[in-house]
Amino acid sequence: IINMNIIQKIIRFLLQVLGLMKKQANTIAPVPHATVSHETPASLETPPEPTNADKLCAVAISYLGKDASPKDKASDEVGCSESISNIIHEAFPDFPAELLATDVLNRLLKNSNRFKAELELSRGAIIISPRTATKNGHVGICGDNGLIMSSNSKTGLFDANYNWDTWIKTFGAKGRGLHTYIYKPV
Repeated sequence: IINMNIIQKIIRFLLQVLGLMKKQANTIAPVPHATVSHETPASLETPPEPTNADKLCAVAISYLGKDASPKDKASDEVGCSESISNIIHEAFPDFPAELLATDVLNRLLKNSNRFKAELELSRGAIIISPRTATKNGHVGICGDNGLIMSSNSKTGLFDANYNWDTWIKTFGAKGRGLHTYIYKPV
């Protein structure tokens, strides 16, 4: 055990030797006994396990600017379901890939134990406006800041190309008049 009085005397002596004023050397306050914390600093803690929504969003983000349906089983103009099902399959291998129709994808999402219907769009959620007999549908995945990522029908590449307002304006009542559903991974 180190005597704190001896340490204080040594510090005062060193300060005086270094030419500091005696007044400064005498104002050193006693140091209370230090305690050692056995807690892990927050910066060293293991980050929490990503949620399934985080996993799906991360895979979707990794496809930005790329073709998520390179086999082109459906043409680029209507390949959104193929792209999104491929992305879901990469995140969750038990989900089927290469689905070619938004109405089929919607039915699978609705009946899947892996997804639950939601009323609000959130990061990692799937937004889908399934096709009807006369109108093409569309499907995307919500990323950060409310951006919706989906296949660009003109280029076939996966882009952050919608937000809630533009989605509803394009596919909802003011656009194609399709119903819109949201599914979040559980």
